[in-house]
Amino acid sequence: MQDLTELENLDIWGSNVSNQGMVSLKGFPKLRHLNLAWTNVTKLPALQSLKHLNMENCTIVSIFEDWDGLEGILEELYLSGANISNPSEVFSGQWTSNLLLIDLLSSYLEDFEFLDGKWKLEVLNLAGTIADNVAMKTVARIGFKLKQLDLSGCKVDSEGIGILARHLPKVEQIILSGTQVDDSVFTFLQLMMSLKRIDLSYTNVKGKR
Repeated sequence: MQDLTELENLDIWGSNVSNQGMVSLKGFPKLRHLNLAWTNVTKLPALQSLKHLNMENCTIVSIFEDWDGLEGILEELYLSGANISNPSEVFSGQWTSNLLLIDLLSSYLEDFEFLDGKWKLEVLNLAGTIADNVAMKTVARIGFKLKQLDLSGCKVDSEGIGILARHLPKVEQIILSGTQVDDSVFTFLQLMMSLKRIDLSYTNVKGKR
């Protein structure tokens, strides 16, 4: 494997790979895309060139074991169905500074305080998580550059969307399917001037103004 110095994409999801096996990834200096979904990997060594990481359905202790010198490497992070017991620790470090996409679909999270206002996030998927109206205050902190927000199945109502209303100036797509929003949500959605797509399926919206 040490001879694969040109390797850019590695897909080993569902394999028996472990944290110990991750050490060998340091031998791939050009690795940009890594899929570790459904494995027992809980953390990674410092990978200087990595841009896209998939750890769906993993138990995550730390994304990078040693993140010194990893400022702004990752751009896309897929953690759907992952168990993240200490998100504030998992998402600490300068490696998050250029994150553009985080997919947390149905992941286990105790809170959302890890969302950092300094991030450059454009896409955030919180569908199926415990996110509620209180969590929207935290989401609002990182809302300035958001273009896509998925809150499907979250315990959010129109009041929660009201918290976001003036903090998402660039959002083009918001998915509220299966939430508790009603017709009053339109009062807040109309403040999101860049919206191109809204999903209100399976909500309390009746179309009455």
